[in-house]
Amino acid sequence: MSRTIVALALLIGGVLPAAADPVSIGAGIAAIAGFLSAPIIGTITVGGILASVAISVGISLVASLLMPKPSGQGALGNSFGDGGINAPEVRYTERQSIPNKRVILGEAFVGGALFFEQVKAPYLYLGLLLNHGEIDSVQKIFIGANQLSFSAISEGAALTPLGVADQPSYSTRLQVSLGYGGAAQTIDPILAADFSSLASTFRQRGIARAVFRYHYGADQTEFIELWGQVSRPNAYLLVRGVVVYDPRDPTQDLDDESTWAWSNNASLVQAYYLTRDWGGRIATDKIDWDKVAEAADYDDELVGCADGTFIKRFTIDGVATLNQKPFDVMTALLTANRGQVLSSRGMTWVSSSKPRTPVAAIYDSILAGGIEYRAAKPKRDLVNKLQVRFVASEQDYQTVDGPILDRTDLQADDGEVLTATLDLPFTLDHRRAQRLQKAFLDTSRLGRTITCKVDIAWLAVCAEDPIGNAVTFASDLFSQANGTYLVQSLAFADNFSTIELALTEYDSSIESDWNPSTDEQAFTLADLDVS
Repeated sequence: MSRTIVALALLIGGVLPAAADPVSIGAGIAAIAGFLSAPIIGTITVGGILASVAISVGISLVASLLMPKPSGQGALGNSFGDGGINAPEVRYTERQSIPNKRVILGEAFVGGALFFEQVKAPYLYLGLLLNHGEIDSVQKIFIGANQLSFSAISEGAALTPLGVADQPSYSTRLQVSLGYGGAAQTIDPILAADFSSLASTFRQRGIARAVFRYHYGADQTEFIELWGQVSRPNAYLLVRGVVVYDPRDPTQDLDDESTWAWSNNASLVQAYYLTRDWGGRIATDKIDWDKVAEAADYDDELVGCADGTFIKRFTIDGVATLNQKPFDVMTALLTANRGQVLSSRGMTWVSSSKPRTPVAAIYDSILAGGIEYRAAKPKRDLVNKLQVRFVASEQDYQTVDGPILDRTDLQADDGEVLTATLDLPFTLDHRRAQRLQKAFLDTSRLGRTITCKVDIAWLAVCAEDPIGNAVTFASDLFSQANGTYLVQSLAFADNFSTIELALTEYDSSIESDWNPSTDEQAFTLADLDVS
């Protein structure tokens, strides 16, 4: 029997397979982490899958994202990844009796769910629910493709657009008011002024909202000029969404969300999602915030682009809805920085793709038996031509197909073209998407795995907790397996006298192997088809 400490990659085909999703991510992690302090020794199961089966735990993020699905819908023949997460339709205005709750992570271009719709000639009133919970701010407001101008955009008061040359007269035909969803939010000022029958308790406390008062115009011609050829006007807002905890900021208190700040840092957003009741359901005191801070530092680093500018390494921007499976949402979030969710010794954390330096070596003298070794990945799991999809802010935050990474050298080695599509539903900017695309493809070519037992004394020589870290395998007996590996799971065995390890091949140079002048492909978005 074994007592297993698991590094969760939260991946399709891993210890939490898509076919056996728990109620939440936290349920899966808790089912494992809860055993770490238990006095019994046994085999841990999650969703009916034995967590002690080391190779199944060791399936990588790349393997799961690039694994062909039966429905094959990609531009190159297969579609992989998000399964509708942050799809354009979740951002549009909708009319439903019970709309799905939306959460804006990072920054997003959104409409909302209607909570108020009323005609009082000559006005149409529309109230939109923007976000489940408080948001940081609204950055921009659009009517169709026209961006409105204001002296300032703030909550709590009726706002009138400024007159702008070459735009319709929004300054005389439109009023907007915003509520960011705070605990002190009161009834909307426009609705309060024009609908005296509404009670003061009609305030959508805890939900960010926007209310629009549209004037129909003097006639049909003016209506079309103002609002377009539509049955009702379409408004969109660029919103900075939820605030998140940043352990690097000494002014923030983990137990007081009013001190938190907005960020689209990938690791901070992932950690936020893990701690939500509607997300990972992991208590904040069970998160290793020091390790989250390390991952966030890496995500915040600036990376050069071919045009000489710099952008943050990894960000998350988009919308999640609470009817989506937390497992699916978290898997999609992890694509933004090729990250992992790791759990060890009762603590959980997110880890970005920062290159790992080996923390220990495995020699023949420390081995406690033979090894199970896989020398390569089966051809069905290989990729040598990769399409990438990302979210383009230049095209109203639509999902678009980016450049194709066509590795003719690998195709010659493989003897055929092996295509796949990588979805990056929370990644903006084709340059960031291209960096991820290359790293995903290169990592997908690493196929060696090892399962072995080592003497428990090996833990004493590890510079850090081996879970999620790299180790060197250096054996004279099994020299063909020598190299650098990532520790995917660690299990006590043989009455705690040995440690069973599941290792997957790792190359730290993949993350830094990017030269924008040669690797970044020129890319121009096609014009939107509005016919």
